[in-house]
Amino acid sequence: TAFPMAEQVSDGHGYFIRCVRRLTDIFSKALPNLNTTTKVVGLGAVALGIIPMAYYWIKGSPYFILPTKEDRHAVLMEFEQNL
Repeated sequence: TAFPMAEQVSDGHGYFIRCVRRLTDIFSKALPNLNTTTKVVGLGAVALGIIPMAYYWIKGSPYFILPTKEDRHAVLMEFEQNL
């Protein structure tokens, strides 16, 4: 598949796709009220963040692998024991 990490995300297309959709919704509502300079700076900053994130997600970076419920529980138990 073109997106190897998508298979490892428990909720289908994953967190990355939901974030992009939310950003699209926010910008589609805000952009008509902004001047050109603000649009260029804002969209450029988003692109500088999304492009590398998408690259590493597609590449299969371990950062995007969600921990299992058991792993999350084990970390919480260890944290509580260290208090």
